[in-house]
Amino acid sequence: MTEECVTTAATVTAVSRPAVISRDLPFATAIVLLPHRRSSGSGVYDEAMVDFARAVEDEGVETSWSEPQESRVWEGRRSADQLVVELLIGVASNFAWATVVRVFQRLRGRQVSATVGSRTTSEASERWIHVEGEGEAVADILKSMNPWNDQR
Repeated sequence: MTEECVTTAATVTAVSRPAVISRDLPFATAIVLLPHRRSSGSGVYDEAMVDFARAVEDEGVETSWSEPQESRVWEGRRSADQLVVELLIGVASNFAWATVVRVFQRLRGRQVSATVGSRTTSEASERWIHVEGEGEAVADILKSMNPWNDQR
């Protein structure tokens, strides 16, 4: 079952765990960067993931790649002269979630396509959403959907 919410600048959809994840995510760091697809046994990452990882780490949040360095392949894509950033992120802490929101807020005027997973505790099930739209609108949606705000 898919739930969808559309705003004037962004769309959010509840999705299943991405197929590129073939094993449990260890969440060894607050954010685990995942490839958007697999090819010949390697994880294929959008080149924009490097800048995203740097921006998040500059905010004080540690990241890790789900694939070892030797199993990563990079590709860059452009659509209608606008960079479309596709990010698959496993978020394991409230601070990391808020950091992702801040990084997306700085992407004014850029289109973002992001699949974001969260697990609020080691025993909790994962929740995955897909968000598309202008960076600031995506940030607003993620801010309103912070799973740690649901905990009492």
